[in-house]
Amino acid sequence: MALGQGRVALNTTARLAAVAAAGVACYLGVAAAALAEPAPGPEIQAGRIYWIALAGGAAVLAGGMALASRVEPRAALLLVLGMGALFRLILVPTPPALSDDLYRYLWDGRVQAAGINPYTYPPRAPELAPLRDEAVWPRINRPKEPTIYPPAAQAVFAGAWWLGLRTPATWKILTVAADIAAMLLIVRLLGALGRDRRAVVAYAWNPLPILAFGHSGHIDALVVLGLVAAGLAWQAGALRRLGLCLGLAAAVKLYPLMALPAFVRGRNGRWSTRRAAAVSALAAGVVAASYLPIANLGAQAFGYLSAGYLSEEGYTTGRRFLLFHALGLDGRLLGPLLLAAVVIVALRSQRPAPTRAAWVLGAVAVVTLTYPWYAAPLVALAVAGGAGWAWPWLGVALETAYAGQEIIRATRSSFPFSVPVRVTAAAVVVLLALAAIRWGWARRAVIAA
Repeated sequence: MALGQGRVALNTTARLAAVAAAGVACYLGVAAAALAEPAPGPEIQAGRIYWIALAGGAAVLAGGMALASRVEPRAALLLVLGMGALFRLILVPTPPALSDDLYRYLWDGRVQAAGINPYTYPPRAPELAPLRDEAVWPRINRPKEPTIYPPAAQAVFAGAWWLGLRTPATWKILTVAADIAAMLLIVRLLGALGRDRRAVVAYAWNPLPILAFGHSGHIDALVVLGLVAAGLAWQAGALRRLGLCLGLAAAVKLYPLMALPAFVRGRNGRWSTRRAAAVSALAAGVVAASYLPIANLGAQAFGYLSAGYLSEEGYTTGRRFLLFHALGLDGRLLGPLLLAAVVIVALRSQRPAPTRAAWVLGAVAVVTLTYPWYAAPLVALAVAGGAGWAWPWLGVALETAYAGQEIIRATRSSFPFSVPVRVTAAAVVVLLALAAIRWGWARRAVIAA
């Protein structure tokens, strides 16, 4: 009997290794296709990078989630974490396809290295003309606008430049390193919460963070790291470390502040106004302190965020609340109301803080159908907190919807469907992914979708 069980375990380990090998082959193929023609049109890049990576990556994720829990824990963790790191590293040399944010990071670092405040001049300003080159300058997004990134992000850009991380590939070493560190912290948090640490496969092999950080190099990898570290601090009851981690994550990108209500209830489930005020004050204090060196700039310290980003993205008109917009409703009122309802549920729930934070960030993702890399912290926290297997697939759905949107935008003249149809279809996929947490019919519909 023991011999038979050993053979079964060995066979399962071999199958998991085979799935991992298929993932390596998939991402190597993606990298080879991208590097063979480094500057094709957007629709070609999207086809090669995203459709191959998403289809193959989703299959690898499904296989990993099905098999990892049946493999001996130590072997499973070594295989899952090792391959998760390798998947990301394989994509490091590839040029970003559907996002040019990385080039703005490099530009802001170069501007600071020249002793110039990036909030003062937009890239097209004549004062910055001597800094222009052929590798980064032509690919900068919003060249007529000042930077949008908060001070902590700017410190990272400057530090990366000082360390010599001045090309897309070398910059991505930083984001991949941060994401690998986040994977290790997810394992620790799973153990601290008494959950199966092998569940980390749902994040480590998920194509969303693999593409967001290994391929596109988004700085949100540091947000993931900060929020998972906050989850560990919450579990340990370390209030100062909790407030610091939340504050640092929000100082890199402001949206982690929306997850703050999920962390204010204690590990014992009891509500403490003093605790909530302390954590909130610490997190807000860290963010405020990061802005002190540029406080003399006034509203200019928020860069393009206050100069036009909210209007451009449709938050002020309601267009950005895509789910409501597709249904002909005004999301400027309904969106915040829905988010407030989820926050109230999170405040009242006694589930672990990472789970509650995933609910809040998930509500943001559903209401706005946000850029997929903004959902990477949601996936990480959902996996760490055991919020349900559907959340990792929500990330895949958002990545798929985003890739489809970019392809449609690039080939609009020949695409037969209107934008509302596209938005509605994406919203349906997202809602099905959320409903799949509870209802079997929705799980079957997600597979079909």
